[in-house]
Amino acid sequence: MFKTKVHYRIRLLLSALEGKVHENPPGCGLDLQNLELNKVLLAHFPLHNYEELVKIQTEMLKVVVNWNDGIQLPLDRIKDYFGERIGLYFVYLQFYTNQLMLPALIGTVVFIISVLYQSNEGILNPYFAAYSPVWSMFFMKWWQQRQSTIAMKWLTLTYV
Repeated sequence: MFKTKVHYRIRLLLSALEGKVHENPPGCGLDLQNLELNKVLLAHFPLHNYEELVKIQTEMLKVVVNWNDGIQLPLDRIKDYFGERIGLYFVYLQFYTNQLMLPALIGTVVFIISVLYQSNEGILNPYFAAYSPVWSMFFMKWWQQRQSTIAMKWLTLTYV
């Protein structure tokens, strides 16, 4: 009935979709290495490598805030495991968090001064309000530079 490789592949997909979950081999009971050796499958790709995922998670949990460098995530490992789009998202999160340290520090000082002088209006609030959009404009330029730098770094690492 099934005579060509295409038919075997269709049968394999059908059994994967309709099969029950087993422990050994995991999944639908398909021995993927054996199927690959018999040329029924060309290749197979697991969804996750749990050992690598645990390594990345433990590195992310050990993140220490350094006042000189800010928060440092294992960006290259994240990019290698999840891909460049997710890696770039984590680059942005790290960059944004690090860049928010200065406005947070200034905002805290402004708040403390307004509490100490017990003014409802806040003496420095207009200055902080003027500082925020200026910081935002500079942040966008700094992010464009950082994004270009990391994209070029990852691009050269990929094609070297």
